[in-house]
Amino acid sequence: MKFIKLGVISGVMIFLVITALSLLLPSQIVVSRAVDINQPLDTVYAFVNNLNNWPKWMDNFDTTLQKISPNPRGKNAFIQTSEVTVTLTKVSNKKIEAIWQSGSRKPMPGEFNFYPAKGNTITTVQWQFIQKVKWYPWEKFASIATDKIISPYMEKSLDNLKQLAEGPAGK
Repeated sequence: MKFIKLGVISGVMIFLVITALSLLLPSQIVVSRAVDINQPLDTVYAFVNNLNNWPKWMDNFDTTLQKISPNPRGKNAFIQTSEVTVTLTKVSNKKIEAIWQSGSRKPMPGEFNFYPAKGNTITTVQWQFIQKVKWYPWEKFASIATDKIISPYMEKSLDNLKQLAEGPAGK
């Protein structure tokens, strides 16, 4: 009986310590990547705002594409693959916001920001995801891996966008 009592008390104490440590982690995680593209803002913006272009530069969208909304531009346009559905929620001339829904997971907001530079001959595209987590220790600790999981995909897609926009099709 003593060992059972000791085991229960130890388990509760370990859970409380892990919970207290998790409270030190932030409740919002932002994963952001950017690329400079040697094209004017309008050219680069057209590749991102038109979902018909996404399979050309978005990593893995070319092989898993299932459906694009009838209107592929602007608010409420969506693109669906076998793994994710992306819906544009807010579109302005320098920012595109979207919701990324993957299966039964919580939707994750993401956005593309466009910054023209050098007389509008170079455009910086910043892509970021914002993940909000609850106080639960398992969510807080799992959020640490978000950057490692999403970053390679974002970097590859942004490199593809740069090559597409700067290549013969973008000029």
